[in-house]
Amino acid sequence: MATRYLQQLKDFYTLGSDTLWITFARGALWWAFAAPKVVLRESPAANESTSYRHTLGPWRCTDIKGGRLEVERLSTRLTQLAGYRQTICSVRESAYLLRRINAEPEPIVAAAQAACDRMAEAVAPLIANLHWADFELFVDLLFARAGWRRISALGGRMKDFDMLIEQPATGERACVQVKSATSQPVLDACYRAFQERQDAERCFFVCHTAAAAIRPPEASDRPFHLWDIGRLADFATDHGLVRWLIERAG
Repeated sequence: MATRYLQQLKDFYTLGSDTLWITFARGALWWAFAAPKVVLRESPAANESTSYRHTLGPWRCTDIKGGRLEVERLSTRLTQLAGYRQTICSVRESAYLLRRINAEPEPIVAAAQAACDRMAEAVAPLIANLHWADFELFVDLLFARAGWRRISALGGRMKDFDMLIEQPATGERACVQVKSATSQPVLDACYRAFQERQDAERCFFVCHTAAAAIRPPEASDRPFHLWDIGRLADFATDHGLVRWLIERAG
């Protein structure tokens, strides 16, 4: 133990200005470089003093691109250092730390993300090729996987909308319009119908094919979401519906 304390003292007094220092506070990782000079500050108490080093610039909790280094978004391989009971220790995951500070993607994460992107690209044609009834069922399954519960009959029995869904935990309700092929006037009509309803806090307009580019209203007093083919493909990948789509397409 004494040897460890001596090593920490040696590191504090001798490590150069090129040494990166980190700490964890307020839910984030903070980093800085320290000036080489150690400042001695006398204490009013007899025979007591403290030593410190100025940082070269402020402590930062962001990467070089401005992204916040939140603890919850960092690997436990690094954040477990927050539980270190002494003062100074080396960082074993130094390569990972530097990549995060430099906003560089983890190689294994980049490879996995590229695979997910390729999967979404492959899934999009499967979605676009669904029969309208299968597409409506697919959308129903997506909402169920995302935690929504359908509280209306499925299949066009509601005026203006295809289903009414609810979040069991909060009681929030949303109305959903599902269209295989659509256009801007159809979306605008859906928005107007949503504005006339008072039984839903938000609306989802879901489609996979549009004659031309469509966009949701720029301003709305309640959330109005447009789910297009790209978003649907991502959701299908994220929520485990790829196998279902393959079986339907086959």
